[in-house]
Amino acid sequence: MNDNHAQTSRKALIITILSAVILISSLWVYKEIETNSLIRENNLKNKRLSARISAQVDSTLKQQLIVMSKPLVWAVRSKMIDKDMNRVNEYLSQLVEEQNFEEISIIDPKGRIIASTDEREMGNNYSTFYNKAFLNVNNPHINLFRGDHIILTTPIFGTNTKLGTLSFKYTLPKISTVQ
Repeated sequence: MNDNHAQTSRKALIITILSAVILISSLWVYKEIETNSLIRENNLKNKRLSARISAQVDSTLKQQLIVMSKPLVWAVRSKMIDKDMNRVNEYLSQLVEEQNFEEISIIDPKGRIIASTDEREMGNNYSTFYNKAFLNVNNPHINLFRGDHIILTTPIFGTNTKLGTLSFKYTLPKISTVQ
């Protein structure tokens, strides 16, 4: 009888140990799945937040570029009326030295580039390098250009006529995201 009782006790012990192992393994697997789910959810939230922040930064930056272009146009307008294109070229050269500004041009009403920070563009039609439709503006306008670039075009008005258009190519800065 003792032998039977010992066998029953061993079976009960083995069943208890196996049950404990299965229970602990099940809890571990459940927690692992739950942790991975939380990590995925957190990563998704981070991506959404990064996209929202990036869009807000892009929007703010674009507004600042538009605001910045207005006094530049006033200065360029004044020098164009005075026929001082050397000073206009100075303004453009100084601005293109700033970070993310790649190329700045002044285009006459016929679409010909009359001042540019890129000597290869001088005297050529704007449409050779950029979309001619970018020039059809009566207010500062931002155009997307090849992914991370924008072209801002702003009309330059004289007293009664359009003297030309200011155009600059700007590279949008990369927004670093928290991982």
